[in-house]
Amino acid sequence: MTPEELEVVAFVHEAHCPGCDVAPGKPHEAGCDVERCSVCGWQKLSCHEHEETHIPESVPWTGEWPGKPECRELGWWCIPNPTGRGYVPCDSDIPGAIEDLNRLAVFRARGVDNHYDTIQNGRTA
Repeated sequence: MTPEELEVVAFVHEAHCPGCDVAPGKPHEAGCDVERCSVCGWQKLSCHEHEETHIPESVPWTGEWPGKPECRELGWWCIPNPTGRGYVPCDSDIPGAIEDLNRLAVFRARGVDNHYDTIQNGRTA
């Protein structure tokens, strides 16, 4: 990595949680909308199925948005759709590319990578 890239990585991993302002490595505050369920990985506020088994200490704030590291590892990037609504997949070197969190969410829900199979002109088919 270049020195500039290292500065960006250091900045990203020093940021406090945008939902509850905890520092990296700390458990989220109760009610934080960024916290993920330690059992299923979905947003904790929306997961009522695992309220009794969720362990907050096992999913602390890491310094970056949940799912972004997984998207980078999988090579899942996207850009705003230039011809319509939504996003389209792309390579990481395309200007404006961001981690494709929608693709990751669909993959987690369905168990298959078919998010873009159901998208036409930026809308769900």
